[in-house]
Amino acid sequence: MKKGLLLAEETLKMILALISLSILAYLLFSIYGSGKEAKDLEFAESSLDRLVREISVGAEEVEIYNPEGWVLMSWPYSEDDEILLSCSNLGWKDCICMVENIGSVKRFWYDQSFTQNLRDAFFEKIDEKGICRENVLGLDVNPFDGGQEPLQIDNPPVTLLIDYSNKLIGVKDGT
Repeated sequence: MKKGLLLAEETLKMILALISLSILAYLLFSIYGSGKEAKDLEFAESSLDRLVREISVGAEEVEIYNPEGWVLMSWPYSEDDEILLSCSNLGWKDCICMVENIGSVKRFWYDQSFTQNLRDAFFEKIDEKGICRENVLGLDVNPFDGGQEPLQIDNPPVTLLIDYSNKLIGVKDGT
């Protein structure tokens, strides 16, 4: 009888220890994840500030190094598109934004023929977890029109070409 009670008591201790370790692991991963998100947002802000600074001095090429896995886009895409809240609240008519890319799992749910759905997803995400700057010259960054996607920052550095006459920002071939 004592052996049965001892076994039950030890089993209970093991279960409580596993639950405690699981909670600690969850907390550590949460802290790490929030720190990484904050760091990526800082990288996005500094990269976007650099891009806007280079545009203001008339640079034709700008290298973007961070954050990897994010995208660069401009708003609005057409005359009837809404402007982001984070831009309209500041009185901006056009803005350039960086936001974490919607991953391939989420992208699977957005059919490319329905670009409005994908654009809406980015629209919502930028106000929550993106960064924007005023786009004084009204440059378009790889617009969705024609099935194009926003500029991706993959395998940095990414060299952006700025075409002031056509008001476009694109990616240099080979980067």
